Amino acid sequence: MKTDNFAKMKTSVSTKSTPVTSLDGEGWHIATDSSNQGREAKWFAAPRPEAKTVAVPITIQEAFPNYHGLAWYWRSFTVSVNPDPEGRTLLRFWAVGCGGAVHLDRHWW
Repeated sequence: MKTDNFAKMKTSVSTKSTPVTSLDGEGWHIATDSSNQGREAKWFAAPRPEAKTVAVPITIQEAFPNYHGLAWYWRSFTVSVNPDPEGRTLLRFWAVGCGGAVHLDRHWW
């Protein structure tokens, strides 16, 4: 598995009003969607049976050599309660190949 600066970051850091928890690392599942059927087939509901377990950050070609196309990533996590009642919770993606969409608790963002 390749290592880079992202992997060297602390897994959890905090700013005054925005706690940040990194989702880098183990526990991700990835599956290819070469026919672009995932959204209609509701793949967001659960990882596909054929999904590979990976650690991120990762390029799609590390999991699926020579593949260039759509892919789905799944990960379960728990968000800490923000101690600031007016604070916010952010999801930050360091890199997305060509585009991305997010399903969070089965909601499309």
